[in-house]
Amino acid sequence: MEARCTLGEDRTTLTIELGGPQGAVTITRDAAAVESLIRALIMARAEMLPPRPMVDPVPGTEMQTAPGMRWHVETLRDPLLALVGLLHPGAGWIAIPLEKAQAKELVRSLRRAAAPLPG
Repeated sequence: MEARCTLGEDRTTLTIELGGPQGAVTITRDAAAVESLIRALIMARAEMLPPRPMVDPVPGTEMQTAPGMRWHVETLRDPLLALVGLLHPGAGWIAIPLEKAQAKELVRSLRRAAAPLPG
């Protein structure tokens, strides 16, 4: 299936064209409807088979990047958990709850990434 997205001239609407063996379907939606569709697609994909393997990426794995993303960390009422959120400009807030041990490992990984290179 082929999918094509085109921003409206005023950048307030998105036209989505889905082509397939039965012909093309075209819809045009505003930003709020597109955000709702993105959330629905993300949640539906999470339930689909085969599941996405929950493993670290191999070097060179392509990752979606978004400039200017914000991040936020908060402690949840459960003292064992922290919530790390990323604000993606297209998908909105996406968060992961971390147990304290996972949060400590994330901090260690960030410190290694921020350390000056030797030499």
